[in-house]
Parts: sequence; C-alpha cells; structure tokens
Amino acid sequence: MTSASLRGLRRWASSQIQPLYDSLPTAENLDDSDLKHETAADLGSMSGRSNSNSSGSGSSHGHTGMLTSFSSPPSSPTASSSNRSALARWVHIVTTVLHNLLAGLMALPLFLLRLVLLPFHRGKSAAGAILSSASAPPRSYTPVGPGRWPALFAQLEEFQVLVPSFLQPVAPGTPPKKLHPTAYLDGLRGVAAFFVVWHHASLLWFSWIIHHGYGSERGAHWLIQLPIVRLVISGPPHVSVFFVISGYALSYKPLRLSRQGRLAEAAEAINSGVFRRYTRLFLMPLVVSLVAALMTYLDLYGGKDWKGVAIPTRRPPQAATLWGQFHHWLRSFITMVNPLSTTLSRGMFFMYDQNEWTLPVEFDMSMVLFLCQAAFNRFRARMRMLFVAGVTVFALFYIHWQAFLFFSGMLICDLHFEFEGLGVAKKPAPRQVDADGFVEMAQVGGHGALSAAATTETATTTTASPPLPPPPSSPTLRTRRRHLRWTIYKIVCFVVCLYVLSIPDEGHGAANTPGYRTLVAWLPPFHKAKKALDDWYMPLAAVGLVFTIDRTPALQRIFTHPFPQYLGYISYSMYLIHGTVIWTIGHWAARKAAHITGTATQWQYGLAVSMSAVVIWTVTVVLSDLATRTIDAKAVSLGRIVYERCSQSEKEPADVLPRTR
Repeated sequence: MTSASLRGLRRWASSQIQPLYDSLPTAENLDDSDLKHETAADLGSMSGRSNSNSSGSGSSHGHTGMLTSFSSPPSSPTASSSNRSALARWVHIVTTVLHNLLAGLMALPLFLLRLVLLPFHRGKSAAGAILSSASAPPRSYTPVGPGRWPALFAQLEEFQVLVPSFLQPVAPGTPPKKLHPTAYLDGLRGVAAFFVVWHHASLLWFSWIIHHGYGSERGAHWLIQLPIVRLVISGPPHVSVFFVISGYALSYKPLRLSRQGRLAEAAEAINSGVFRRYTRLFLMPLVVSLVAALMTYLDLYGGKDWKGVAIPTRRPPQAATLWGQFHHWLRSFITMVNPLSTTLSRGMFFMYDQNEWTLPVEFDMSMVLFLCQAAFNRFRARMRMLFVAGVTVFALFYIHWQAFLFFSGMLICDLHFEFEGLGVAKKPAPRQVDADGFVEMAQVGGHGALSAAATTETATTTTASPPLPPPPSSPTLRTRRRHLRWTIYKIVCFVVCLYVLSIPDEGHGAANTPGYRTLVAWLPPFHKAKKALDDWYMPLAAVGLVFTIDRTPALQRIFTHPFPQYLGYISYSMYLIHGTVIWTIGHWAARKAAHITGTATQWQYGLAVSMSAVVIWTVTVVLSDLATRTIDAKAVSLGRIVYERCSQSEKEPADVLPRTR
C-alpha cells in the first residue's frame, strides 16, 4: 500500500508542483552571468534594507558601495571567484533544501489522504487487486462522454471518491436505476431526515418560541408555527416516522418469504438480520463520533458570543490530553452501544452527539421485532396479523411507543401483502355451462378460456374450440370514478395525519394552542396521568401516515422523485453527521454571517441565517454522500461477509436412531 501510494503521489506531485519547481532558481537552470547577477541583486537588496533604516534613501548602487566600504579589504581576483563559487554552491544547497521541504509539506496531506482512501476503491474485492492497480482509476469511476469535466474527473484517480455521487459523470445511454417496489419508503425517510436537520439547525438560529404552537401565547403568531408548516422545523414527528419505516423495512423480506411458504428462507433472513444489525447501526457512528472527539480536543465546537437562541452550543466534555479525550469517548461510546444494557434511553447520555439517542432504541426494538418475526414465522398470515395487532395495541396503551411504532410497521407490511393477495388462497372460479354443452370458466384476473367439457357423445365427435383471446381490459367510467373517490379520501387522510403530527410538544403549549385543545382533552386517562401527550398522538399519526402512503400510489409518486430518493440514499449518514457540522462549522458560519449582515432588523438576521444554511447544507450533503459511499457501504458489506464466512451450509438430516418397522 505504501509503495502504491508513493507512486501515485509522485505522479500527482510531478504534474501539479512541477511548474513551481521550474520557477525557482537553481544552479542547473542558471549560467554564471545569471548567478552573478542574482547574487549581486540579493546582496544589494540586503544592504538596501539594512541601510534604509538609517538613511532612508539611496539607490541600489549606492547601497552596494556602502556595503563594500564596510566589508573586508578587497582580495585577489582568484579569491573573489572562489568566494563566488562557494556562494553559488550554498545558494544551490539552500534552494534544494527549500524545494524538498516545500514538496514534503505539500505531499504529506495527500499521502495521508491516499493511505486512508485506498481501501475504499470501488470494484476491488481484495487487497492485492488494490495494490496491483492502484495507479489506474477504478472501473466504476471511468467517465464516458465528451466534455472537460469527464476528462478532469479521470485525472483525479483515487481522489475521485471525494467527488459527490451527483457530480460524477455518467455514461451516455445508461438506463435509470430500477426502483424497488417500496422505494417510496426510502424517499419518505429522506424527507424526514431532511426536516430533522432543519429542526436542529433552528435550535442554533432561533429561540424556543418558534417551536410553540401558533397562538398558544403572546407573540406566537409566526407563519412557521402553523399546523403542517411547522413540520419543517419539528423533530419528534419525523423520528416517529423513522421507526415505522424501520419496522416495515425489516419485516419486508421475512414476511414475503413466509407468505410464499419458503419458511426456511424466511428463518434464514431473520437470522441474518439479527447478526448484521449491530454493525449496520454502529459502525458509522464509531467513525463519526471519533472525529467529533478529535474536534472536541482541538476546541472546534462553538460556544462564544452567541446568545438568545434555543441551544447556543453543544460542547462535549474537553479533556486535558489527547489520551484522556480518547478514553472518555471510548467509555461513552461503549455505554451507548452496549447490546446487553436494559436502559432504552442510554443514548441520551452520549455527549459527542446527543442526536444519536435514537440508535440504541433502533437496535433494541429491532431485536424485539426479529424475535416477534421468529415467533410467528410459521403462523398462517391472518393469525400472525392478529397476534401482532394485539401486541401493538398493548404497547400503545401502556406507553411503549417505540415498540408500538416498530410493530405497526410490521403490521402495515403484512397488510400490504394481504391486499396484494400474496399467500392468500384463491377461490376456484365458478363454472357455467352454455347451451351447446361447453363448460366456460369464469374470468379470473382478466383472462378467460373455454374448455371442451361437453357430454360424452359431444366429446367423442367434436374437437374443443381454441381459447378465445381475452377481451381488452378497459375500466368503465364507474370504476374510474370509484378509484378517484378513494384516492381523494386517502389524500384527505394523509392531510389529517400531517395535521395531527403537527401537534406541539406538551412542554411547548399544546394545551393552549387553538385547534389542538380538543385533542388534548381527548387524551386517555392513563396517558394524561403519566403526562404522555407526545406518546399518544404522534405515534398514531405517524402510523396512519405511512399506512396511507402505502395504499395510495398517487402519494408514492411524490417520494419516488429523484430528489427524495437521493435524500433517502444519504439519510442515515446525514442523520449522523449533521449534528457535528451544525455545532462546529454551522456555529462559526452563523456568527460570522451575523457579524457581516448585522442583526438590527429581521431582514438582516434572516440573510445571516440563509448564509449559514448554505454553509451547513453544503458541508452536510458532501460529507454525507462521501460517508454513504465509503463507511456505510463497508458497514453493510462487512456484516454480510462475516455472516457468510461464519455460517455453515444446511445438510440433509441424519438418522440418529435406526428406523423400526
């Protein structure tokens, strides 16, 4: 790896730094006259600087004469030439040292970067392949097509990984990526992560008043506080949507295989999911939080001269030494990712990124969900849905809102397959006998056929007629109207779910907000006694939202657009990285922008917030894209590879005891 890095580094340095080398004076590109001229010029400039402090005037020639008058007596011509040659040698030595020092300083960061990025080559499965072809660009990065950007992209070689995926050249005629049947869930997850970033950024930009309900108190009459609109800067509703989507996605493959009768494959999918879940969730936080710990030690977190906002700073504890900082981070991280811990809220105490409190919840609920899938794997589909519905209702009424969201996702997935008819036994089609004695099968799924099943005499004397082509399937006007009516009902249900999701937190004036007072009064007594308003309406609305989108193709098209799909692609990385970016670079950008624009008026402060948002989103998206293509991809493949290497193949069962007749 080191030799490959040095070769690539030398090639890159020769092409980038050679013009700088050529512009510097050396003994190889200077003759004697030029060397004498430059030496005299250097001596003249030195004398000019030293004497200008005292005299303040004089030409170079005068300065040279003054220097000569104060120097040693003139020597012979031979001694003078030897002195000049010695001076030339010293100039050459100093220049060479400067060249090497400059090249080393410029090459060291690139050398380290190359060492870090070499393992992340695309299309390379073994270290030997990486080392043997380190000088050639990866095959998946090879650009095709005219233009200056593809040519420049090809010259980046291993540094192509730093280019975001949406800027990488694509070969002309490349077919678009085929979407998964549940691709809309990825888009919905991406949109939810997008708004979570806005929520945490708003804590740095504005006070808590902006998160109160519209009209809940004096001064709470901002447009952003209105129902549905306020979801742009709300965090808890989108976390609830995250958990429902996780329950759906983790149940999709096992439930589909179970409904198809492939029970052994469904059990294998559950086993694989249990094993790979830990590395999938916690490998990337390991890297991101370690970087946050280093930034904490270097005092890069903001926290000075920034007041009047909801959370002016989130500074992790800073240690006096680098080892102390690493030790504190390691103990905190192990506490958060402890798979045997019984504390569901242990992520709240992870100071290096408090936004990661959802990860232990995600892991623990995933294990509970896999246990539920394993328990009901061999059940008939409708019996399984009945049991899961009972567990879901119990979790809701006894304020296990995390489990309620995950089990609801599993139930929605099972209902999805139920409505599709997957694994449901179809009733035999009714038979009708026409006047000629032929048995006509009823039309099933738009396909009809005639079979020769007449009486015995007719069957022996008459051959069966060939099947008639199916009639063209054209929905009637009544069918189209009914479909449109149901679509309108579902869209109304979607809007209602968004409205309920917009209910302010209990601590932000939900009981005093017009439009939500009735909902607060309808809260179940058990939740009211526990002051768990946020654990009743938000989970219900999140489940209703995902179920409505799952049953409405018109709404699914919103989330299958390329932009939501890209947000879904980088959603996990964006969720992990944005907190560190906001409280470091974002904090600095907000203070600098406010200093430039001023804060005397709302327009000035709004301009400062816009400038800060541009910086935050640019850094967050670029880093999230890079982390998704490198760390996240490796986390997924690592768990799969380790599971496959450690698993044993299934064998035929052997007889333990001899068979008896």
